[in-house]
Amino acid sequence: YNAAAMAEDILQVLVTPKLSFNLALQDEWRTQADIPQQVLRTAFLRRFPLDFNAENLNFQPAAPTAGLGGRAVFKISAQNVDDDRVLLLILSELEKSFKVRLRESIEAAKSEILSCSMSFQEVVDEMRKKQDKQTSGLIDEIRSLKDHLQTTQKRLFLLEQEKEQMRKSMAAIEGQNTLLRGEVQEQRRQNGEAMQQMRAMEGVLHDVIGSKGSHNHSQPIIQQLQEQNLALEARITAIGEWIRTGTELVKAPSYPDLSHLRDPSQDSGRRRR
Repeated sequence: YNAAAMAEDILQVLVTPKLSFNLALQDEWRTQADIPQQVLRTAFLRRFPLDFNAENLNFQPAAPTAGLGGRAVFKISAQNVDDDRVLLLILSELEKSFKVRLRESIEAAKSEILSCSMSFQEVVDEMRKKQDKQTSGLIDEIRSLKDHLQTTQKRLFLLEQEKEQMRKSMAAIEGQNTLLRGEVQEQRRQNGEAMQQMRAMEGVLHDVIGSKGSHNHSQPIIQQLQEQNLALEARITAIGEWIRTGTELVKAPSYPDLSHLRDPSQDSGRRRR
């Protein structure tokens, strides 16, 4: 169908100067009175964005026997309603439909919000569980860090004490080193004096050794004199023995052989030779 053919199949129904609707023509319709009321009501409802109760509406053609030209004028009326209040009835029915639609939309929105709220609550609960778990882990980690910090502080305190003790020990060692340095200096001074004394004693010793050299020359003479004294003492002792033996012989009654007796002085002379 072209545009002209489509225009011929459409009937424009005018209810008021500002309220009209279109109606698709049927082959069995010959006059405006042939159009059924239900078809007119259905076409009229398509004029509005929402459906409403139009069962009480009636459409009366201005020219019932006129043909179905491009436009037809119908008077709209309603049962038990004055003609000047028909449009108010339509508006009231539209308002009711809007209220119903709004209520349905609100209920649907409530349902969706509740569903979303439940989903959101589940998400919130899950997030809360995860957060509680993370918080518990963080609390344990913080507790561990606190314990580690306390241990570190104790170690630092002990290290500070040890450092203080080492500082005191180093100060005592420095004092002892100072005393030892003084003692070493004093010992060095005494060693120097002892070395000087030893050098003086070595000089004296050399002098003594030099003076003893002449005395060593008289030593053989003294030894010879000592030997002579010993020989003299032995001779005197032998003479005493000879005299004692002679006295005993004089006192004896007989004179035995005295050839074995010799003069001790002769024996001493042989020994010296």
